[in-house]
Amino acid sequence: MYLPESKDCGRVRWVDALDAFERLSPTAVVSGHKRDGDPDSSETSRARPYIQQFALAAEEAAGHQDLSEAMVALYPARTNRGVLLNSAKSVTLRRSNSAKTGPVLSAFAVERLQLAVLRRRPSQGP
Repeated sequence: MYLPESKDCGRVRWVDALDAFERLSPTAVVSGHKRDGDPDSSETSRARPYIQQFALAAEEAAGHQDLSEAMVALYPARTNRGVLLNSAKSVTLRRSNSAKTGPVLSAFAVERLQLAVLRRRPSQGP
């Protein structure tokens, strides 16, 4: 799962989108990215824990290699580890850059706060 672009509430919005999608009760989900030969199914519940575990592991990891290794330990059968490594590099680089500015909330907590603020803003008219 490619997570570098899921900043600024991205992971929270992704989980919210999964919630909305699952409320539709689809009978099948056609994946754009899956292993050849894997069947299409309505199973989307594996994405949510992966995103949440990634956020938690990112908080604990000392660097991108630690984050990548933690996710591989949790999800050894997932393919395309290059995508995981790039996601880990992006997230840990952002965290190290923000750490230079002082105390930092967890990335997931910040995303939740940003999303709450966005939801409370009055909509901008045309």
